[in-house]
Amino acid sequence: MNLLTLKIFESVLRNGNFLAASKENNCSQSSVSFHIKNLEEFLGVQLFEKTGRYLRPTAVVQEILPDIKVILDAYSSLEKFKFKEKELVGTLKVGFNDALVNDKLAAVFQKFKKIAPNVTLLAESASTAYELKDKVLKNELDLAISFNCGDYPHPLSTYPLDSEPLVLAVGGSVKIEENAFKLVHNKINLPFISADLSGGPSKFFLRHLSQLGIVFENQMQVGSSEAVLSLLKNNCGFAYVFESRCAEEIRSGQVKILPTLLGDVDLGILLLKNKTHTETPAISLMSKLIISTLQNRRLERNHFIERTCLMKRKKF
Repeated sequence: MNLLTLKIFESVLRNGNFLAASKENNCSQSSVSFHIKNLEEFLGVQLFEKTGRYLRPTAVVQEILPDIKVILDAYSSLEKFKFKEKELVGTLKVGFNDALVNDKLAAVFQKFKKIAPNVTLLAESASTAYELKDKVLKNELDLAISFNCGDYPHPLSTYPLDSEPLVLAVGGSVKIEENAFKLVHNKINLPFISADLSGGPSKFFLRHLSQLGIVFENQMQVGSSEAVLSLLKNNCGFAYVFESRCAEEIRSGQVKILPTLLGDVDLGILLLKNKTHTETPAISLMSKLIISTLQNRRLERNHFIERTCLMKRKKF
């Protein structure tokens, strides 16, 4: 038994299933199962019973939970003490893409404020990766969590975190041929919907349609991914979006995915910093929290910048 085992146990208990716990801890479901099994063997008891898709804690969990919380709280206190003497004060400016706002990013900010309550955290969203790159280059941001737009000149440094699959989505009730977007010179009687038409995914997909000679009704810029999803659910058009943003709607049938000639496309997510910018304790702490929380440990890092930059893709 080790600290990670206890953290995974607490995560399973809080989320009610292995899948959510695996995502939260950036590991596989089999790894979660392995840790829970080890803890059960160490304690000599059964900790969970399966009820449908969810896990129900056994009665013994309530007995051991207080002790486990003491251990985890003690570790959190030690972690906080580790940074106590490093002058965690001042202001930290962090930039991020709008589409990256999720529970994991919120958890990063929450943990940072817990460890560094005397640091003023200024979180700034941007619609494009180019805007973030420019602000980090000019030292207007201390660091940024950004989509990969390629071509990062000195003194910018990048650290690969993960990649997000992109898909072509339409409303679940839209009547359209399955291969409509694979036919050269086809006409699509729907508008193209985007949160930001100047953003990388939109420019990439519109370039692809233009190369195939596919025409469509018009373009709609609606300002947010939530608005895009709402319009899709109401069968108002098609969009090139992150699959994770509409996963629930895909499962429920409110949104469906159509094939394209692009195949599987992932957009990289990275941590961006300026090498000439002084690395304060606050910047160092935030960087470590971002990497430990957002990094996909199974990510293939070879040729990451070239492989996950949309505008570098030439063959369709």
